[in-house]
Amino acid sequence: MAHKLEAQGQRDAALKAYKGLLRRWPLSFFAPEAQYRAGKILEDEANFYDAFQAFQKMVTKYPSSDYFEQALDEQFRIANLYRAGEPQRIWKIPVGPSMDRTIEMYDRIIKNAPYGTYAPESQFDIGLCREQQRKYTDAVDAYQTVLDKYPTSSVAANAQYQIGYAWMKSCQLGDYDMGAAKKAVDAFQDYLVRYPPATRPSRPRIIFKGSARSRRRALSMSPSFTKPSTRPAPHLFTIMKSCARTPIPPKPKSPRSASRNCGRGGSDARWPWPRRHGQSLHTHAAESRQQRACSRSRARQLRARTG
Repeated sequence: MAHKLEAQGQRDAALKAYKGLLRRWPLSFFAPEAQYRAGKILEDEANFYDAFQAFQKMVTKYPSSDYFEQALDEQFRIANLYRAGEPQRIWKIPVGPSMDRTIEMYDRIIKNAPYGTYAPESQFDIGLCREQQRKYTDAVDAYQTVLDKYPTSSVAANAQYQIGYAWMKSCQLGDYDMGAAKKAVDAFQDYLVRYPPATRPSRPRIIFKGSARSRRRALSMSPSFTKPSTRPAPHLFTIMKSCARTPIPPKPKSPRSASRNCGRGGSDARWPWPRRHGQSLHTHAAESRQQRACSRSRARQLRARTG
């Protein structure tokens, strides 16, 4: 009866029929299929979180059924959908994406099958979620778990590269951190030594853009697009050089000498403002002019105070 209702397009009625079967005969031969079909109906209605929970019930209650791997596949697809930007919903109202809930989904997939097909990729995706949150230390821990538990998996090389990339992004936050920069260089060197060019993954990272409907369509077309990959490796030496570069601060000066030099257009007035990575020349020139103007203003204030 539930199959006929689903074939006729009456999803709400079919969902009620599946739930009724599970409520009355939870241990019947058709219970695993009913639980799986209930999750598929919820997924088709874009109720992804409830669909994930329905598949979780299928995995927990019927681990020996033929629908176990299919349920894991659907869970992994839904988690990737949320990582790509699908908003969380409260009473069917979108409230924005939540990486914490997405990480919980990946953790659940790993616990369902610690050494299954999707366990290494789920652990790797946890690191990507931490990167989106700018929690780079937690991201490094997630990638290191991939190397410790799944050293021969297809994402092991990606994890080694992402460790260096996460440390590099970490040293770019706030003040320059020599410790994070050294760790980034060491991680990139390990990547070059452990994974020769012939064994590195060459497919670029897939970036999901557009509306939520277009992201769902992209994920449904090919599950292989959801697998992240490393960034191109030819720029590693440039990245390592930029990580190892230490900024040289100017020599400290007394207030009187600083005011005298700034007021006369001395060395402090001509000191070039450091150009940030990726900053255009026009923006760099504008910031340099602003800094010189601030230096002259401070010099005038110091001269007025000292008489």
